[in-house]
Amino acid sequence: MSFMRGDLLTRTRKLVKGLAKAKPIWLKAMEEFVIHFLHFVFCFSIS
Repeated sequence: MSFMRGDLLTRTRKLVKGLAKAKPIWLKAMEEFVIHFLHFVFCFSIS
């Protein structure tokens, strides 16, 4: 039982580590999209 619990903990940590690594890339892409979109809308509304 103790071995299973440790194994599950290791798997959970690996999963969390993977998600933590993947999230900023997605978040950065989303932020860049929003910035470019707002810039486009701003420039379009001026002209």
